[in-house]
Amino acid sequence: MKKRQVKDIVADLLRKPHSSTLLAISTCFISSVAVARDNSISQQNNILTGMCYVMLFCFVNSGLRSYDGPFIRPHPALWRCVFGCSVAYLALLLFVLFQDYATIRAIVIFFFPDAKNFNNDMIEGTWSEDCYPVTLDNIWSNMDIYVVSHLLGWSLKATVVRHYGVVWTMSVMWEVTELLFIHLLPMLAECWWDIIVIDMLISNGIGIFIGMQACRWLEVREYKWESIKDPSPSDSKTGCSQSRSPTPSSGVHAHWMDVNSRYMRVLYVSVMVVSSSMVDLNAFLLKHVLQLPIGSLFHPGRLCCWMATAAPTISQVHLYVTDRRCERLGLQVCVSIWVLLTEVLVCVKHDREFFQRAAVANLLVWLALHIALTGCCLWLCEVWNQRSAGVEVRTGGRGHGSVGMRRGDETNHRRARKSLR
Repeated sequence: MKKRQVKDIVADLLRKPHSSTLLAISTCFISSVAVARDNSISQQNNILTGMCYVMLFCFVNSGLRSYDGPFIRPHPALWRCVFGCSVAYLALLLFVLFQDYATIRAIVIFFFPDAKNFNNDMIEGTWSEDCYPVTLDNIWSNMDIYVVSHLLGWSLKATVVRHYGVVWTMSVMWEVTELLFIHLLPMLAECWWDIIVIDMLISNGIGIFIGMQACRWLEVREYKWESIKDPSPSDSKTGCSQSRSPTPSSGVHAHWMDVNSRYMRVLYVSVMVVSSSMVDLNAFLLKHVLQLPIGSLFHPGRLCCWMATAAPTISQVHLYVTDRRCERLGLQVCVSIWVLLTEVLVCVKHDREFFQRAAVANLLVWLALHIALTGCCLWLCEVWNQRSAGVEVRTGGRGHGSVGMRRGDETNHRRARKSLR
């Protein structure tokens, strides 16, 4: 990545290393602030200021010395800082994981004073009240700031996933997640028309459309999750690869542990969809376990961190799943998985009685639906791409499914059979 050439550089100054200059500027800035600042203001202010400068040092160090991510625009240093942000959040979660609940509450109240007099019993009502009669006034009354936030969130998620089928699978499975986890989190309960009309059609649907149109406007590469990249001999010198769909006609046996197998590809994409649902679900679980108010700054801060790390994470997952030349997952993917699992561990450890009420059957159904819906999505997308390319799909063939010949070849085959007769 460091030797990768970047075309159409507008500001050549930003593409040259400036380690010594940045080190001198940051050292002078931190030294001047540390000497001139009055430390007698308050203990809370001192701790917050110190942590801000710790994060600043992490960003500077990551921007200079961290590994390059999958993107070079607008600048590789930006994505190095994103990686440093995810590592810093992981370090915070690991610290919280090994504390007792009283210490965690003290930390939460220290950083978010509004949480001092807040508890989960103060949440009044749910969105499942007054579902009938179904009127325009009733629907309009539920159009609040959360609709705008959901629309913006799904727009960003569509620009990251870059695939209508997969992102719509994530959208449907999140609504299913809400239904299957209502017994744990009553705040997830919604009216049926709220789920279908406001959430799926308005917020998610319009947001996904805006995100995909933004990808076309920015001319970014669309991700093909249903196909793999098979470098041909003619492309070996240029390093290019062509996208194709694995078919039984290729003569390659589909192994379960082979990344090129369609079964493993379904499994990997299913894990990605499950992880997307878990990221959204952890927001509600952390709010419940840590007893944070709805207006706490922790929620938008966590959301910004996840949205920043989602772009390189999804890009590395797509490269690993679809490119034969990629032999291992990227480091950003590993850090994101650690962050996700650590969030779950923090919730489970500090409120075990809450999770003991979880229905195991609902969890199994949740996982099974993720795998089934993801498999159907990839299969339908593969069939659609083949038909769009002029390939007819035959039924009743051997193996896992047979792909028909092109129309011209099929016509010649029929003529040959007639001549033999």
